[in-house]
Amino acid sequence: MSNETYSEHIFMFPFTMDINEEKSNLMETIHTALADRWELKKRDKYNKSNYKEYNEEVYFYKSVRKAMHTYKGDHKPITLEYEHKCYNNKNKTYYTINVRKNKKYKLQIRNIKFKIYEGKIGIITFNLLNNRYKDRDEILEINEYGRRIYPQHIQSDNNIPHFLSEKIILSKQCNIEKFTTDYHKVNINRISQMIMCLLGDKFSVDEPIESMKDKIVINPIIDDRMFVMCHYYSDDEASNVKYGLKNYENKDYWCRYLFVDTNYSSCKNDEMKDKIIKNHTYYRWSDYGTLYGITRYSYMIITDESSFSKTLGIHFHTMYYEMVCLVLAQRACILAYSESLSKIDLEKDTAKKLEDLYKSYLESRKNLYFREVTAQEQGIELYKMLLENMEIDRDIDKLKEEIDEIYQYVRLQEEAKNNENISKITNLGAMFIIPNFIVCFLALIDKPLFYICRIGGVLLVILSLITKWWLKINKNKDAKLNNILNGLIGIGFFISLIGILG
Repeated sequence: MSNETYSEHIFMFPFTMDINEEKSNLMETIHTALADRWELKKRDKYNKSNYKEYNEEVYFYKSVRKAMHTYKGDHKPITLEYEHKCYNNKNKTYYTINVRKNKKYKLQIRNIKFKIYEGKIGIITFNLLNNRYKDRDEILEINEYGRRIYPQHIQSDNNIPHFLSEKIILSKQCNIEKFTTDYHKVNINRISQMIMCLLGDKFSVDEPIESMKDKIVINPIIDDRMFVMCHYYSDDEASNVKYGLKNYENKDYWCRYLFVDTNYSSCKNDEMKDKIIKNHTYYRWSDYGTLYGITRYSYMIITDESSFSKTLGIHFHTMYYEMVCLVLAQRACILAYSESLSKIDLEKDTAKKLEDLYKSYLESRKNLYFREVTAQEQGIELYKMLLENMEIDRDIDKLKEEIDEIYQYVRLQEEAKNNENISKITNLGAMFIIPNFIVCFLALIDKPLFYICRIGGVLLVILSLITKWWLKINKNKDAKLNNILNGLIGIGFFISLIGILG
């Protein structure tokens, strides 16, 4: 083992959360569930004693920082940031990937963090340090095998698919994910057992929420792979970038590194490969031998091994890490609201329910979505690239359109029902108005009939008031219908007045 850092890796697992208790505060419930194993990290604003925190404070806009961290004195934080008590810089722990053929990768754990956005979006991150493995193909294997959380598919002979390791082990606790399990005989959870052990017993996986009382149900927003961030320090690769960029960007290795492949590139068409590499590569510092790459499931950097590049490593697990977390939270938020929208019953649910959903969506969008997060030029460009390659703007616009369309449909349905109710009430009122006028007319001839006139007017008023009360209970705010009822009440009072004066 060397003191030199050959690469840094961050595996990121985003998911949504819910609880089967309407009156429960999800954020408070989660905080209680995490108290034994996780420490809530609160930071001071512009903390000059911690240069990493201070640099972040200066780098990001104020509104953006509130969406990234928990601050002291903030009684309504948007984000809660936890760090696992066993896995941090104070304890020397390891993330061990046992690959087949008796090969394994042992990476030092810098920390394991758990970010919670608005009490419903969670991201667990494994921040790892590699000071043992320098070969470029070993870096590919660490990324590919280390990010898997469950089998993508099961083979008929129960052999392990080639992209799975035998197991992943977290030291200090019995947190092991064995991919050698006979999955024909056990239920497959869509979340690694290793992750569930970190969270604790109060969390459950993707079950019908009605049957999971007092459990926090989590649902992953990605497939069998965690999002990968990797910074690879290599003078050889940096030299290839610096002195042969045109050839290098089309070489197989950059494509495999960028799209987290191992033995071969998953794109076997040269024209398409050239296009996707150009769309997902950031070239600003290529003359220095530095390339950035961003895809829907990776954020990759290659630099040389200089001290300046080590400084970039600090930015990698601070500023760039925070940007990726924020965009993953945005993506999770969009998928969560899309899921809520799919559960709307067009025949039974009311416009009020959609209004509440839309209000909640706008609140989340205000808190988490930003068109720009920093005034720094490279940060602007990288954040824009993240948004584009994860198609955040497109999905936000589509979600708004879907909400608007469903809301308009439900409103039309409600208006049709209201018009039908208006028609019924109008007919009912007409039935009382005509007899009342007849009674009043007859009362001019026969004095005792004034009493009947009074009774009819009072009855009309009472029926109209009862109808208004019924509409209020059913949350019907139709102005036209209320105006008709007010008119009927006025007519009833007028008829009763005639009866009294007569």
